[in-house]
Amino acid sequence: MINDGLDGALGPDKAADLKRHLEGCPGCRAFARDLESIVGEAANLPGLEPPEHVWRKIAAGVRTSGIEEAVRAAPTPRWRYALAAASALVVIGAGVIIGLQYRRAAVPSGVPERGTAAFTMVKLKEAQLYYEKAIGALSEAVRSQESGLEPGLADVFEQNLAGLDRTIQVCRQMVDRNPDNPVLRAHLLTAYREKVNLFEEIVGVGRAPGDQLKPTTL
Repeated sequence: MINDGLDGALGPDKAADLKRHLEGCPGCRAFARDLESIVGEAANLPGLEPPEHVWRKIAAGVRTSGIEEAVRAAPTPRWRYALAAASALVVIGAGVIIGLQYRRAAVPSGVPERGTAAFTMVKLKEAQLYYEKAIGALSEAVRSQESGLEPGLADVFEQNLAGLDRTIQVCRQMVDRNPDNPVLRAHLLTAYREKVNLFEEIVGVGRAPGDQLKPTTL
């Protein structure tokens, strides 16, 4: 909800609820301040079009792993984030942590200056940790309701999850080999975001019987 508030996507009632919550929750206030800072930094970052060979390597890695259907052979718009948009994923990643209390960590010495490429990499790495925590929390929520899912729906979910996990695995391998490449890390964050979306969708379907879960395509 904090992320939606920063985007101006909340209605008057929810915005008022968020304001009241922030007034009484120091941890969430700190969280909101950090998100505002990250949004400002992302807006000032230069654009960078990911090169075609980056996508080809990721797609080839997924196909080699036997999960060709997890990605399309040609690049899609969602994989063409500019570097500024990749940094904005930090905001999304932090905003989707479900039920986790945010704790501000002490700033270590030698933190890169804001607006630099090094600072962007630090924030992208933080976003990766946020996603991993969010996925862990959502996994627990999904496991708690798996027994209530229709068999066909559960099968689609498992197929989508397997494809995303394989894509994430390939992206992580590439990031491990090129840890300072912001474009590769942005691709990894996009795959994480798709996994979060899948978990959020299945949780929503579980609460609203009769809904359908569509196959996931990166």
